[in-house]
Amino acid sequence: MSITLHFEFHPPAVLRGNSRSHWAQRHRASTELKESTYARLLNCEKPDWDQIRLRYRLFYCGQPLDDDNFIIGMKPIRDEICDWLGIDDGPDHVVDTSVEYERVKHRTQRACSVTIEEAIND
Repeated sequence: MSITLHFEFHPPAVLRGNSRSHWAQRHRASTELKESTYARLLNCEKPDWDQIRLRYRLFYCGQPLDDDNFIIGMKPIRDEICDWLGIDDGPDHVVDTSVEYERVKHRTQRACSVTIEEAIND
């Protein structure tokens, strides 16, 4: 079983790694992203997972975001997912994070998604 959340936008620039924005701007953007994530999670059945894998997908047009900046921008989403599942967002519970890129034809199609999967110990 997996859960996929789709966002019709990229994480705001103020949340990405190279941003030098004011803390209030970052806080506002982070809160909005967490609320947007929670609204999407309300439509999902909550699993009882202790460890998860996060698979991010970035749909981009033009120059893609660096994966490190993209992951930093997705931190509020990760935090909200872990809060919803009732787990810590540290490496003991989020055991793997990956990013896939897909080019789209027009910038109106730019988006991102995150797939949450249970990490099953081998």
